[in-house]
Amino acid sequence: MDLIRKILIGVEDRDLSSLESEYSSEQIDYHMHLLEQANYIEYSLKTKDRSILKGLTWQGHDLIDKIRNETFWNKFKADMKEKSIPVTLDLILPLIKDFIKRQLSISE
Repeated sequence: MDLIRKILIGVEDRDLSSLESEYSSEQIDYHMHLLEQANYIEYSLKTKDRSILKGLTWQGHDLIDKIRNETFWNKFKADMKEKSIPVTLDLILPLIKDFIKRQLSISE
């Protein structure tokens, strides 16, 4: 899920170059394809070596607004790991919203 987060931030910033030192182009393309299928980004693979990134969708903006902060993201991941909850693209937004609600009720 870290690559998913990094891609979303990169898409928002219109700069994915920092990912190339950590991940292969195949990993990046595959995860971008997953993000497109989940309706988080608009992306199309034109040829084997050339792709076009159009940007975040409304849902993508909603998600990145919640997971941009690294401290929050790490707390969320730790909470999911502690509870042994697998985080998939179709579950991430509802899980994050629930996590935020629980964090707010703890601090009240």
